Amino acid sequence: MRLARLLLVALVLATSTALQPPGTNAAPPAPAPRRLGPSPYSMEPLYFPETGHYISGRIRQYWEEGGGLAAFGYPLTGIFWDLQPDNDIRRVQYFERVRMEYVQGNAQPYDVLLTLIGTEITAERRAEGPFLPAAPLATPGATFAAPTAHNLGGLFRQWWEGYGGLARFGYPLSEEFRERNAADGREYTVQYFERARFEHHPEAAGTADEVQLGQLGRERLIRAGAPAIRIAPEVAPPTGDDLPGYYLPRFPLIAGHAELGANAFLLGPHDAGATAYNARATGKLGEAGLGWIRFQLVWRDFERAPGDYDWLPLDTRVEAAHAAGLKVLLSVVKPPDWAAPPGRPGAFSEETTAFYTMLTEVTSRYRGRIQAYEIGNEPNLASEVGGEVGIPRYFETVKAGYLAIKRTERPRSSSSAGCWRPGRRIPPWR
Repeated sequence: MRLARLLLVALVLATSTALQPPGTNAAPPAPAPRRLGPSPYSMEPLYFPETGHYISGRIRQYWEEGGGLAAFGYPLTGIFWDLQPDNDIRRVQYFERVRMEYVQGNAQPYDVLLTLIGTEITAERRAEGPFLPAAPLATPGATFAAPTAHNLGGLFRQWWEGYGGLARFGYPLSEEFRERNAADGREYTVQYFERARFEHHPEAAGTADEVQLGQLGRERLIRAGAPAIRIAPEVAPPTGDDLPGYYLPRFPLIAGHAELGANAFLLGPHDAGATAYNARATGKLGEAGLGWIRFQLVWRDFERAPGDYDWLPLDTRVEAAHAAGLKVLLSVVKPPDWAAPPGRPGAFSEETTAFYTMLTEVTSRYRGRIQAYEIGNEPNLASEVGGEVGIPRYFETVKAGYLAIKRTERPRSSSSAGCWRPGRRIPPWR
């Protein structure tokens, strides 16, 4: 993570060192306000049938904040882990015009960075005329980037400032010059930056497309490659680690005080007999001074076929607990055969999409009425997990469950300072 911290410091310093107008010591124009709080855009996966890929999490938010399709183009891959030159590993995603990197340890908006493709692709061209250090121009409206000794003006400067400036595109690495585009064989006026190539398209004069980013993302993908499974069209929305910006908690989690509860069997039918029985059971917990009740959601009974949820028994039990003023710990157990690994009924699968989807539906329906969730019952016992204890499988299940809960639960106040509850933001787990 050392490189991530250095990049963050560099970006912060760079924003205070603006491009200087030639021949003056005047202060630069004030930079556009930077968003410091959470992004207002959705993290939900967004699908593009044009390329068969999704964008999601913080990468989707960054894409939308920065101009979306016009600025970055379509996604060319799914999200995947990639080894960086300093041996750091980051989640990355290719787009037509850029490659985005998710840096978990950085604060927004610097947790998503654009790869320095401009720097990479021009490394062997620094002796060419447009890339040699230049003198400041006297052109009105032009500014001079002293760190790279290049000018920036006209439409390119307007576009650079309007779509993120230094923090997004970096300093100019060349002057403006004419170059033939390998993609369509036409010549354009271009200028290279650390993270992008600007192109002037006169055929779109007077529109937002008059200045476009060159397709450096596509060029780098062809040159560097990516896992074939990540280039192929995605068959399902990303979940778990493929949703950059959803975190697992940092351990250990320390509660401010202990709260007591008990397991209880409650009836599911919604009739007078069940209502009376449930009232007696929850009443006994109250008489004992217990504030929590734990009961199970048996997944194989709750969702016998994909998407076919039997809500009534769970509605009845949750309502009985809520009416008695009890907090609920819901234990989710025993997957249906159609969601379990082949030949291992009762075991959770490493393919967590079905579990993630089901638990998202549950947490959405009972938001505010279920205070805690338990994933599996005694998963250290083979008899409870399909005959074989598998830590990697259970880890993937817990991770998917955590993400489903965090996405759908609202923050709630609590007297338990320091204890985790659904909806509370937890610092990144490394």
